[in-house]
Amino acid sequence: MGIRKKSNKNPPVLSHEFIIQNHADIVSCVAMVFLLGLMFEITSQVAVLFITVQYNVTISANEGLPEESVVNHFHHGLKDVATVFFYTLVAIIIHAIIQEYVLDKINRKMHFSKTKHSKFNESGQLSAVYLFSFGWGTSILMSVGRCVCVWGTSIVISGHGLNCLFTCVCVCVC
Repeated sequence: MGIRKKSNKNPPVLSHEFIIQNHADIVSCVAMVFLLGLMFEITSQVAVLFITVQYNVTISANEGLPEESVVNHFHHGLKDVATVFFYTLVAIIIHAIIQEYVLDKINRKMHFSKTKHSKFNESGQLSAVYLFSFGWGTSILMSVGRCVCVWGTSIVISGHGLNCLFTCVCVCVC
């Protein structure tokens, strides 16, 4: 019986491969530092710079009327760099969650080749971004009050069966 060599599948700490494999864990720890900063009064003022939007400008829409509606607008400035940094960390975490819990599970079941595996991952991430952007854009148009959404379904018959596509058509009123 020979002595089996212990295989080391973990790359050395802080190597390029280590960073690639553990980028979501590293980034989530950094984001947690900012969130923990909100818990203590001493650090909360600094943590708020990273999490909330700065440069608030409040405009009263109905001045002098009993029911005054307030509209919040925001300007941009140097403090927004910290906010953009924090939300970039959040985007990296969401990217890793989609990759690990959705796309990798589908890839294991589908047994794709290496090329199809990478194309599927890229398409899956892009569709998540497109879906999020579409939802965000629709919510902005709805909040402005100039958009009417009409939901409908269309049926597409393909070679693999019957697919039902849900579509949302937004009509903007100027």
